[in-house]
Amino acid sequence: MLKVSKNRHRWKVWIDDHRISEVLEDAAERLSWAWNVDKERPEKFPVNTWYQFVQIEEQLENKTPVRKGIKVPPPPPPPKKLSDLVDDSVIKAAYEDQNDGRYEDALIEARGGFEAGYRAMRKVTRALDLAYLIIYQGIEQAPKPRVHFLHRSLLQIAESRHLRDLTQQGIVEFFDDVCPCGVKHSPDAIRKLRKRAGSRIPNS
Repeated sequence: MLKVSKNRHRWKVWIDDHRISEVLEDAAERLSWAWNVDKERPEKFPVNTWYQFVQIEEQLENKTPVRKGIKVPPPPPPPKKLSDLVDDSVIKAAYEDQNDGRYEDALIEARGGFEAGYRAMRKVTRALDLAYLIIYQGIEQAPKPRVHFLHRSLLQIAESRHLRDLTQQGIVEFFDDVCPCGVKHSPDAIRKLRKRAGSRIPNS
């Protein structure tokens, strides 16, 4: 049984949609199971936890597909530009798994040229290589994230449009209720996490 915080569900008063509340409440148990499985292979990419986050995001956006049997899609047309081979959203995910800060900020820095711009571009290029590997060989081929994948993924949910009005303390309570890491989350730790992630929301 999951350990329940004394503040459990207090953050839910910020959610108007009952469907969203149910998705996030169910997320705690699903992430706990997946994270425990992935911890058995700490040197690998946390595939099970990643897959749960994908499903949670689809459910939050009400995008869960309705399966109506097997239908083989037509082959894609021949690529004419790099973005036809590698989707930018995969490059972004690969970049932010391996680096502090936002992918968009790295692109802005790379545009400046010179030493700092070149260093930023090299990081983007490495993320492009990794994104290609993930797309054409599978997420299982991805290396272990260098940044805290679990907390950063939870922060993306906490700062999404479904919970964007949460206060700093509300985010802490959300983490305590949903995060399966087993560690108490302090306001200072969350503040540092948001700074490293390049949060655009004030730490209030």
